[in-house]
This record gives sequence, structure tokens and C-alpha cells, in this order.
Amino acid sequence: MTTKAQKTQKIGLPSGFKRAVPLADGSFLAVGSGMYNGKFYLNIRKCFLPEGKSELQPTKKGVNLPLECSQALLEMIQSTIEDGVEITFIGG
Repeated sequence: MTTKAQKTQKIGLPSGFKRAVPLADGSFLAVGSGMYNGKFYLNIRKCFLPEGKSELQPTKKGVNLPLECSQALLEMIQSTIEDGVEITFIGG
């Protein structure tokens, strides 16, 4: 019999990413930050776990926003949720 602990796999994040959440389609949404040309950026990217591997790989699907835009993005998300939008899952 397989236990829950045996089913749990430790998954590594790509360089520069701090968090990832699973999506409904089996992929992941990862968030991180980094520097490019002397500017800091917020990176939100869809990732996948290659078969037989233990580290997520980023896809081209995502956005790189200047860090100064991140507060405005957070406020827009919070405002949308406060307006009564029900979020049941992320994916698609």
C-alpha cells in the first residue's frame, strides 16, 4: 500500500523562482524575481515538470514585469477579488 508520504515528491524550482502552485492542467504557476540590464523584474511563468525529473522547467508562457509594476498588479488583483469574483481554480 502506498502512503501519502510516498506519493509526495520534492520538486525543485527554476533559478530565480521562489514559489510555485499546481494548476488544474498538471502544470505549475511559478513566481520569482530577477535582474536584467540593471533593473529588477517580477517573473510570473507557467512551468512543467519533465518526466523523470525533479525540477520544474519554465515555459515561454508568462510575463516579466518591472518590479515597480508589481504593487499595481497586486492592487488590481485584490480589487478584482473584493468585487466578488469567485476564483475556484487556476488553469486552462
